[in-house]
Order: sequence, then structure tokens, then C-alpha cells
Amino acid sequence: MRRAQGAYALGIVFQDQPQTLYAARHGSPLIVGVGQGENFIASDVPAILDQVRRVIYLNDGEVVALRAGGVSIFRLDGTPVPPVVQEVTLAAEAAEKAGFETFMLKEIHEQPRILRHLLLQHPWRESTVAMPDLGLGAPYFRKLNRVMIVSCGTAFHAGMYGKLLWEHVTSLAVETDLASEFRYRDPKIDPGTLVVAVSQSGETADTLASLRMAKSWGCKVLSICIGVASTKAYTAQLMALALLAIHLGRARGELSEAQALEYLRDLQAVPDALHYVLDRKEAIRQLADKHHDGPSSLYLGRRFNYPTALEGALKNKEISYQHAEGYAAGEMKHGPIALINEYLPVICLCTRTRDEVYAKMISNMKEVEARHGRIIAVATDGDAGIAALTGDVIWVPPLRDEFTPLANVVALQLLAHYSAQARGTDIDKPRNLAKSVTVE
Repeated sequence: MRRAQGAYALGIVFQDQPQTLYAARHGSPLIVGVGQGENFIASDVPAILDQVRRVIYLNDGEVVALRAGGVSIFRLDGTPVPPVVQEVTLAAEAAEKAGFETFMLKEIHEQPRILRHLLLQHPWRESTVAMPDLGLGAPYFRKLNRVMIVSCGTAFHAGMYGKLLWEHVTSLAVETDLASEFRYRDPKIDPGTLVVAVSQSGETADTLASLRMAKSWGCKVLSICIGVASTKAYTAQLMALALLAIHLGRARGELSEAQALEYLRDLQAVPDALHYVLDRKEAIRQLADKHHDGPSSLYLGRRFNYPTALEGALKNKEISYQHAEGYAAGEMKHGPIALINEYLPVICLCTRTRDEVYAKMISNMKEVEARHGRIIAVATDGDAGIAALTGDVIWVPPLRDEFTPLANVVALQLLAHYSAQARGTDIDKPRNLAKSVTVE
């Protein structure tokens, strides 16, 4: 193992030691399940949830020897490592479908509960959002002037939302970058930059490598890591980023207590807004049945909902295998407009807002209409102007502009799910994908 290069998670059996299973990890996830008279190795807890309730999370460079009666851990140089056994908090029913057609649909429906839990975890305390485990105090945030958010895939779209919201609430300069690109360019980062990693699994190789680079430059590192399926992981990351935005605004003195309380009150409305969308899943299923057969689809959004368009297209690609592209709606005229014809579904995120973005989206939709594209609108309930443009509308409840992505993306998750169902794909086992992306 000391000579091996790259990432690995290995289980090894020697012919002359049939009662011992050795395992080693470096860069790839590996856990030990501790049972009664039996022990297991697995890549993640759900794989062995029906067998054990206690686990050991191995660190890079560690080797474990498993026997029926116990386990011993040591480093590659032979140094013993005391095992840290943890109780599994994930309920067994969390690994079951709980009566839903698919695991994905179950995860989508769990989002209101997850968001309520996040709000309860971080209550309003001492004139700010309580974040006792953050490890970075107000004096640090007041001196901070630059943030870099690094992430991959769905988490990158969450990071894009975080950039927009943090810049909206504070005077911070915030950048986002794909971790797979960040680590190979020459970013002008100094120790005064806060590097924020957003991840679902916490095992994404490129994101971890980017963090190691940032630490080597003396940067402070903050992580948002939510290890669940990417539907509810995404909305939980958005909620976490919104709570952090309020916390940062208060810490830097750029958000008054009254403004922060207004933001928090509006955040409290989000879980019920998600229920509103979930209650309309049959209407969304009908739209998916009507439009699933095209070879491609186009998702358009602006400002806070530009990342939502990217995430909606990604979900569609992942599980229905229909080609889909997300675009900033203002970029439609710079190329994608050539694709629009009577066969192309164009999903337009056009919830009512208090600024000029709404009017611009209406203009974009009229351009699609003029070219006979199939418009599917995600719009605020009761919007007569949208209803006049298209009969294919997914209605969502009114929310504060900044928080509309949390409800809008649930509508797009359901649309992707039912499109995949109509196309006959295996929704819970999309081809070529893995929960933890450990290859670079």
C-alpha cells in the first residue's frame, strides 16, 4: 500500500488467513460496520444499515483487520490506531422507499422537513442567526473582503446561488469556481480569502484537493457538507447558504436587525411553499407525459434562478437521459435561440419579482413563442400574464425573490422524475453515476 498511487478503497483476503479481512483506504470512502460476532466493510452506511448500528469511519492511510470477534486499525507504518466507534443516527426507514414509487420521489418529499430542521438548528439569537459551531467569529468576518466558493456538479449550482445572495446581502466580493478547474489554474488567493467548500458526500476528490491547496496557502476554510441524495442536499445547501448570508450580514454590520428578521421570516415560509409544489405533482406528471419525448430541452432563468435553470437541466440529464441545457435567459439570443422549434421544450423560470428581471423573462418567453417552441413556465400562482402566454404552467406560491429558487427547483425535480418515468429509465440507479465522486 505504501507503493500504491492514486485513490483506492480495498478489501483484501489472504489465502492462508481465511478468517481475517483486511481493508485500506486512500481518497475513496470506506467504513467498518461493527456488529455482534460479525463485522463488515462498505463504502457508505446505507449499504449495511440492515446489519449494524455502529460504524467506524476510516481515515486516509489507515488499514483495518476485521475478524468475527473484533477489529484492529493501524497506519501504513504499523502504528496502532484506537478505533472510534460511532452510533448510526440514520433511521432504518430512511433507506426504504416508505411507500413512494422511487427513492428519489421520497427524497423530494422529505425536503420541507429537512429545511424546517435547518431553521430550528440555527435560531435567531443575540441579534443574529446562531451558528455556534462555525469556528469563525464576527471580528474575522468584519475584516474579510473576499470569498471563494469551490464545488462540483449540483453543489456548484448551490455555490452560484450562494455567490448571488452573499453579494446581495453584504459588500463581499464572492467568486465561484468548479473545483476541477480551480485546482489547475493559478488563482490569486491570499491568506485573507475565505474558501468555502460545498459538497454532498464530503468525498469529492477535486473539492478535497482544492481545500488542501487553500490550506497550504494559509486560507481559512468553511465547509457546507450535507450527505444525502442530491435533491434534498441541494435545497438544504441553499437554505444553509441563505442562513450564512444573514449571519455574515449581521457580523459585518451590513444588515440591520430589522432587515435580518425580515429575511428570517421569509425563510420560515419556504417549507410550506415546498408542500404547495408537492401537492401539485400530478399536474407536473401530466406536463412530463406531454413533453418527455423530445431529443432535447432548454432551461432558462435569470439572476437567482439562473443556477436553478442549470440544476433543473442537470437533474433531467441525470435521470431521464434527455439532453438538456441550462442557460442564463439573456444568453438565449447568443446561440441557443437557433435550437428553438416546435419540438423543443423550453422551461422558463418566470416567478414574479420586484425588479426588471421578471419583465425580461416575459420578453424571452415571447421570443420562444414566436419561434413555436414548447413553453413550460414555472410561475407564481395567479399570474394572468403567464397564463396568456402558455397553458403549460407549473404554479408555485409567492416567495421573496431571493428564496424562489428553493420552491422552483422542487418543481424541476418533479418534472425530471416524471419525465424519466415516462421515458422508462431506472430513476434510482442512473447509469454511470456514483454517490461519491472519488475520481478526478
